Amino acid sequence: MLRPLELLEIQVATLFDLDTRGRIRSPAGAPKAAQLFLGRTTEGNRFHARADIPDVLVAELGSIAAREPPLARLAESAPPPAPAATLGDALGSWEREYRGPAFLLLEASDDTSRAELVTPANAARLAGPFDWIPAELADISPTVVVVERGETVSVCHCARRGVRAAEAGAETVPAARGRGHARAAVAAWAAHVRASGRLPLYSTWWENRASLAVAAALGALAYAEDFHLT
Repeated sequence: MLRPLELLEIQVATLFDLDTRGRIRSPAGAPKAAQLFLGRTTEGNRFHARADIPDVLVAELGSIAAREPPLARLAESAPPPAPAATLGDALGSWEREYRGPAFLLLEASDDTSRAELVTPANAARLAGPFDWIPAELADISPTVVVVERGETVSVCHCARRGVRAAEAGAETVPAARGRGHARAAVAAWAAHVRASGRLPLYSTWWENRASLAVAAALGALAYAEDFHLT
């Protein structure tokens, strides 16, 4: 089993396109990436800043982040990163703060028969609010859906896909929540990701109770806490 800091490093390489300096690049034509990322584990932390931030400011931000000790424990009740406010003050301008746990999805005994792998052959007949899937399928596979009475009600896909891991993106329509669809979709997605030779990663923010419940129900292993300023 990989150690928490190793998993965090794999997650960073999956989430971000890093340049030779370890700085976060923003893909051409895509929204700007996070301005900074601080990942914390019980073994140590990792800090990265966006490539377009001036070097002098990155040095200041890195110095602030370096003062943050490893987590004593990984839990919602654990204190937030001590330099969180200081990082924001030093950055000066940012729009959104994100803080939440990162999980490794382990092999589960869940029944995944309700979830269907999306392929070019069946993508065109998907109905419901996820009609964007066919156009993006090549970039987000493996993608699985749960269909109820002919309508796609839940999806789990690769929000990010790297060499060693893939990061889950999951959504269930509001009217179909609370019936185990997300759990079935995420479990099936994880199985397909493992079959591709990658680690299935799943992260969310602490306030997202439904997402945390899915991770708990699947026995996911929490290995880090992510902190972003975008």
